[in-house]
Amino acid sequence: MSTDPLEQTANSARERLIGPPALTIWVTGLPASGKTTLAYALNQRLLTHSLNSYVLDGDQLRRALCSDLDYTPSAQKECARRASETAILLSKTGCIPIISMVTPYRDDRDAARKAHHINGSPFIEVFVNTPLETCKKRDTQDLYSSAENSKLLDFVGVSMPFEAPLNPEVIINTEQDNPNISCEKIFDFLYKNNFLSPYEYIDCNTNKKAQ
Repeated sequence: MSTDPLEQTANSARERLIGPPALTIWVTGLPASGKTTLAYALNQRLLTHSLNSYVLDGDQLRRALCSDLDYTPSAQKECARRASETAILLSKTGCIPIISMVTPYRDDRDAARKAHHINGSPFIEVFVNTPLETCKKRDTQDLYSSAENSKLLDFVGVSMPFEAPLNPEVIINTEQDNPNISCEKIFDFLYKNNFLSPYEYIDCNTNKKAQ
């Protein structure tokens, strides 16, 4: 949290106007696991029901904020840090950032969580737990094949590990659940943990009633 008195004053005024920082939803998983599909399905659901949200996709970040970075472990760490700081800034405006990134290292995701906590921004980790072989079958860009043939270096799932989250808030299985059901699981968690009001929960989840 900033110690700059000008920033503290601005943050206080903003919170009086729009409330505390919004939550960040951090979607992690192997390449081609279904993260981006889920992120945009969730984003559409939220926007349709007047809950402001914005998707920060890993590919977009690589083309913009992280265009100077490669895919080595240190670069992955820096990319995650930049994504986290951007999400924190967005959350302070009341917008719900939805980060869709592989983010293979547990320490980097934990660092993002800690940074959010320091800034008073709730952090929700969603693990898209799709088996590696399924990801390979879904890979329309043949990235896994290129990595296995040494044409692509530093690729998560082949030459770099993916460290699965130990205690994610939500686990999604895209082999069993379509994007709508996956969204409902996330909304269930948000409602039960007081991130959504009963009205917002029913509005976003048309097949559910608040318990």
